Amino acid sequence: MYTVVIPPDVRAQMERHAGAGLPNEACGMLLGTVDGSAYRVREAVLTPNRMESPVRFAIPDGDVLRAYQTAGERGMDVVGVYHSHPSSPAVPSETDAAYMELNPGAWVIYSGLDGRMRAWIRDGPIAEMHIQTGTDA
Repeated sequence: MYTVVIPPDVRAQMERHAGAGLPNEACGMLLGTVDGSAYRVREAVLTPNRMESPVRFAIPDGDVLRAYQTAGERGMDVVGVYHSHPSSPAVPSETDAAYMELNPGAWVIYSGLDGRMRAWIRDGPIAEMHIQTGTDA
């Protein structure tokens, strides 16, 4: 099973960002390292939602480039994508599923409906990842 490790302060940043983005989806990129099936998030690069939509998101191109540059400068990788579903469960939509093929890694979704955070990966079929809040896997 895949695991994504999210430090408590990073998780709190993501949750606050989701609330601040209402009524639209919030989004960002996750920086960290991958060790086998463990995705260790060290930092979230929280970005505006270029689409300004409650049901879709797009990370501005410049923010994507800056996230990759920041990751490289800090000895990390972009290990995933974060976004919120303001009024639906934290389950990938059909659109999310399609983009997961183009953007591999952990897809962390925060639901404004019930306050749950869940993570997904596309390794063949889409599978749920275990979320561990902490610093060690």
